[in-house]
Amino acid sequence: LAFDQSRILEVDITMAPEDYDAMRGQARRIESVFGGNCGKAPPESPYSWFPADVTVDGITVLTAGIRKKGFFGSPSVTKPALKIKFDEYGSNDRIYGLDRMTLNNSVQDPSLLDMCLAYDIYAAADQVASRCSYGHVTINGHDLGIYMHVESIKEQFLAANYGSADGALYEGTTADFREHWLGVFE
Repeated sequence: LAFDQSRILEVDITMAPEDYDAMRGQARRIESVFGGNCGKAPPESPYSWFPADVTVDGITVLTAGIRKKGFFGSPSVTKPALKIKFDEYGSNDRIYGLDRMTLNNSVQDPSLLDMCLAYDIYAAADQVASRCSYGHVTINGHDLGIYMHVESIKEQFLAANYGSADGALYEGTTADFREHWLGVFE
């Protein structure tokens, strides 16, 4: 049900208003990515985890972790892209078997089609791809609209698609396969 594109997940988040204001105001600065550490190490994340109660389709996890996500194109103070970790503060609860959610705001795609369509094309070509669906998000009763719910490439994804989560997983957000850039891979 979590990735059924024929329906829209209802995601209701409740958090301290001051935490919401702090979270949505966090931003990445270009000098932190391409400044003096350029090519030597992954850029530090400017995003902090905040406690929140998260309800998806009537199923609630109390005190989950929530943070803003995004690099340069998707950050927004009015419709922040979000990462949710249900176990960030010690809960073992899951929603639809998931331990986390990635909610992309799709501010660069007003059609709200590109992301899920691209993942569907990869899957149709028998390539391993994240699953994608849609979610309607509210925070503290404020309607933020429709988001793309994208399967996180973490341990659950690896085990489901490769039979094991063992081994190395790399992310190269600002990386390149040139020797002086290899330190940027996470």
